[in-house]
Amino acid sequence: MQRRRARAAAVPVRTPGGEVVALNCGGPAFLMPPDQLLRRVVPRLLRAAEALAREIGGTSGAALDATARRAAPRRRKQAAPETNP
Repeated sequence: MQRRRARAAAVPVRTPGGEVVALNCGGPAFLMPPDQLLRRVVPRLLRAAEALAREIGGTSGAALDATARRAAPRRRKQAAPETNP
């Protein structure tokens, strides 16, 4: 049995309702070397994600990253468990 390898890239888009969806593109590894994926595919995916986000009123790219950092819940220090003497 021959194994086929694939390469792919994906970019997230957050909808106005807060859901995160992804746009992706991939193909057989022998047709898509890593440098081609980074040089040609990723920039196009980023532009497509920006266009989609703009169309639906969502966010993508750097704006999505900044939104995620602001929305991430902050961890509270846990109180030490009480002990009974």
